[in-house]
Amino acid sequence: MNARTADTLYPPVASLLPHAAPMVLLDDVLEYRPEGVTCRLTLRAEAPFVDQGQVNAVVTLEYMAQAAGVFAGLEARALDNGVPWGFLIGCAELVLEVDAILVGACLVVEATRVWGDANLGQFECRISYEDGPEVARATISVAAANPSELPA
Repeated sequence: MNARTADTLYPPVASLLPHAAPMVLLDDVLEYRPEGVTCRLTLRAEAPFVDQGQVNAVVTLEYMAQAAGVFAGLEARALDNGVPWGFLIGCAELVLEVDAILVGACLVVEATRVWGDANLGQFECRISYEDGPEVARATISVAAANPSELPA
């Protein structure tokens, strides 16, 4: 699916996450399904965490967390609820196949819910180059909350 088709099917990522620029790291939603989501990003020189033309592969954990957040945002939108605040609460089995990702790389981020509901869940995540090998994979645990429910 090309970006133009994805843009017409799904809302902008920034409308699905409780983040402000420049911390919205994903570019668009490629696919939304009942059990998960697939997103895409192109690593740009001005993106957060880029240092000397690359980003450390551990940053892929944030890409995974944001994909899970996009999934939660799409679910909330379908129920006419506001975008929840999400929290990465754990990571298991993080496997990094590369040390760093170079500026210009296009990545596909998949997050598939293993179990959970709108408040707590676990996702199997994979990131790969758009036309190439896997970059990272992990199992992440996330929690969501309505901002009005959080302590001041």
